[in-house]
Amino acid sequence: MRLLVVLLLGTFLLPPIVGSAPQATAQNPEVIYEKVVRGVVGVLLPRGKGRATLSSGFYINADSRLVLTSYASVMEEKQVGITFPIFDKSGHQVTDFYKYLEYVDRKEGIIGDVIARDKALNLAVIRLHRSPPAGTPSLKLAEKTVEQATTVWGFGHPLTGPPQKKEGQMFQVTEGLVRSVGFEEPITGNGTPKDDFRAKGKTISVTNPLNWGDQGGPLVNAKGEVIGLIHGPGEILKDQLVSKAVDIEEVHKFLSAHKLEAKGTLTIETSAAPEDVPYGALYKKLVRAAVFISVNHSDGGGWTGSGSLIDAEHRLVITNYHVVGKEDWVHVQFPEYNLKGEIITDKNRYKANVPLGKAIRADVLHRDSTRDLAIIKLQKDPPPGTPVLPLAAEGVKAGAVVWNLGSPGALKNQIFSTVQGTVRCSGLQQYDVGGDGEVLKINAKVLTTALPINPGDSGGPFLNSKVN
Repeated sequence: MRLLVVLLLGTFLLPPIVGSAPQATAQNPEVIYEKVVRGVVGVLLPRGKGRATLSSGFYINADSRLVLTSYASVMEEKQVGITFPIFDKSGHQVTDFYKYLEYVDRKEGIIGDVIARDKALNLAVIRLHRSPPAGTPSLKLAEKTVEQATTVWGFGHPLTGPPQKKEGQMFQVTEGLVRSVGFEEPITGNGTPKDDFRAKGKTISVTNPLNWGDQGGPLVNAKGEVIGLIHGPGEILKDQLVSKAVDIEEVHKFLSAHKLEAKGTLTIETSAAPEDVPYGALYKKLVRAAVFISVNHSDGGGWTGSGSLIDAEHRLVITNYHVVGKEDWVHVQFPEYNLKGEIITDKNRYKANVPLGKAIRADVLHRDSTRDLAIIKLQKDPPPGTPVLPLAAEGVKAGAVVWNLGSPGALKNQIFSTVQGTVRCSGLQQYDVGGDGEVLKINAKVLTTALPINPGDSGGPFLNSKVN
């Protein structure tokens, strides 16, 4: 995991935003795993000479014996092998990959016919030749797109064919947050480079560490509802600290086009404390103070960064020095919303606003290269009702939970995303950071965190438990 170093800001009191600390839904992850995993499957794609590529999928209709997975999991094969979770005599779930290979060798797996596929969407449906074990639940599909900052869990088998080590495990789970949702064309695959291709459609970007073998698996919310189908990382995406999934709206359209129906039976009761504010609700409130900064590109080119409004009266925005560089002014944009009140995250939309004169010009008032900080002043007021993000009076300690608002380049065409993690340490550090071809010599008190941060997040705010 890449370590992120964040500058600690000095005391600078501003009007607070009313609201409690970010709280995840009070759902036991062990319960989610125990219930959902029974509807998850392993998909074995034949490769000849006794070899196979392992992918993931999930049961969606017991009446018709349907499994949903990714196109990358089946490619153009007519039939694939399917295995559901198996349990030992004591009722404990088996996860050892080699146990499942023995299971398949004994012909105890299930054969399935691929009855629908769409390469562009990276989706496919398999009809099983026989029913799975008694009591296997079919996973319920969420009705609509998940909100940003929602906690989600991904299920799959992060292996590519027979693992090199015997400790390889199947039916794994990862937890993360939704960073953003929007149209993208991600590179995806199944672990075989020649099979990589570019998908297209509404895409969810999450912080879950998903890998080859997870492709086709379900991404679920706290109710156990499927909100997305996992993309394989692809050759290009494998080194980026962000994972991708097909949005559930694309899944519904795909099933409807092929006259197929999902009949989910699994339900999980959630128990969020009434005083808690979900991450999603806080995101909606606080993202209005975040800004997308465009530097040196009247034609929509150049480079970009992030920032936040810290003083509405004087129209002041704080960001990194290496975002503005030595420029005298930059373009700043606050989030825009569609007619449904949904935030627009399409980066191309905001880049196109610059030559159209829709971005706010801002002058660089102050900059400090040793602390990598800069203050810029908007030439006109921000949108009505824009909140101010107050600066904390003191820094946070190691182990504290923090979250970030930014516009990472790894999300390609999506901006105004969020990510959450913990502080590893805090203290005076000296290090180098690059920006605009310039290497800065930083000497300041900083936070070192374990968040999946990418270029483009630079300058974005980090929030503590008090939402400062």
